[in-house]
Amino acid sequence: MIETMRLSDTKMTKTPTLTFVWPQEPWNPTSLFKHIVYLCETAGYMRNYANVHIVDLSVTQMLKKEISKLFNESDYVCIPLEAYTVRAAIKLRNLIRQTGNAKVVVYGTIVPMNPELFSKDFDIVVATGHWYRALKKLVLEPEEFETYAVNGIYRKAEPMETDEWALPPQDIMPMNQYLRIASNQFDIGVQIGCTFNCSFCAEKSLIPEPKIYARSPEQIRDFIAKNPEDAIYYIDATTFTQDKKWARKVCELLLDFNPIRKWRTVTRIDTLDHEMVKLMKQSGCYKIGFGIETLSRPVQRSIRKVYDENKLRESLLMVKESGIIPRCFLILGLPGQTADDVRYTQEFIKDLGVEYRWKEYVPFEKISKIKDPEEFELFERTEYFMYDIPGLSKEEYIELLSVER
Repeated sequence: MIETMRLSDTKMTKTPTLTFVWPQEPWNPTSLFKHIVYLCETAGYMRNYANVHIVDLSVTQMLKKEISKLFNESDYVCIPLEAYTVRAAIKLRNLIRQTGNAKVVVYGTIVPMNPELFSKDFDIVVATGHWYRALKKLVLEPEEFETYAVNGIYRKAEPMETDEWALPPQDIMPMNQYLRIASNQFDIGVQIGCTFNCSFCAEKSLIPEPKIYARSPEQIRDFIAKNPEDAIYYIDATTFTQDKKWARKVCELLLDFNPIRKWRTVTRIDTLDHEMVKLMKQSGCYKIGFGIETLSRPVQRSIRKVYDENKLRESLLMVKESGIIPRCFLILGLPGQTADDVRYTQEFIKDLGVEYRWKEYVPFEKISKIKDPEEFELFERTEYFMYDIPGLSKEEYIELLSVER
């Protein structure tokens, strides 16, 4: 079934039609925040200016003739690109060109890393993390858009105003499919950008300026208010407590709910204090994810993310003792990492009785050097990256990645 929305009141003589498509992933998705933020919330923003369809091919099966008809009726097909969906997106582009005259627009995490490469395969390349305003300009002011789109690459960074942020448009999203993957969980994106500068993170390719842009706390409250009381809410932030004044306001508004709603988020351990943790707990926060990555000091320095171990221990225990579940995200395969580093980091977290999860290091630095889209097969992760970590066997490596604790 095609999810769609049409404008009934517009001053434009011809309202353009945009189809937002998430390409089919090599594996079924287990994390949906990019699907909801990059795909659905972007479509929600654009529904104010265009007829909008949402198709997520990683969760919804469609007949070729059905999606071909949709492409034929579209002026633009907008695809958020991830490294693991590039080759699938090119196949979609081929189908689009066979079935109509729609222009194919790409944006998202990896696009600013190698925009010239993507301009060879797609009609319009939005090479900025501020793609909302870029798409708005494309449909409302196409001539001005063209002045900034050199060789089809649009680089102008024009942030949204706070009141422009769109809520997830559940009436046109494949909500039933999403809820089957993340049972009773409702996601909302609340921040883009970061004032930190970790070398392994893709956020800086999207928003290079050392600034965080945030949704209004009132919108977050309103989103939660219109959804089930017993749901779990994922407040998708780059660093929830980076702007403490904003974070306090969010928590204060969530305190007004009766019953209190259950929510989780992510932040940095060095942006927390006892007062903030207490307020988060009171407002319904039950789990906080922390990107710890590694406790090897040389590797920490190389990735520009250094933690004091005593402060880390103190902060994780503070969160745990508050009744909030701390969960640590660790990276396996960082350049220079050794088996001793891996085991020391894991034992440190285990000794605190804290949840943790290993994840493969994603070599984003390679993307800028790719010359052939077929090279993106590496990122589809149909196999493990298999980094050679001195002292760590392949069996141990796979075991670490396969078990969540």
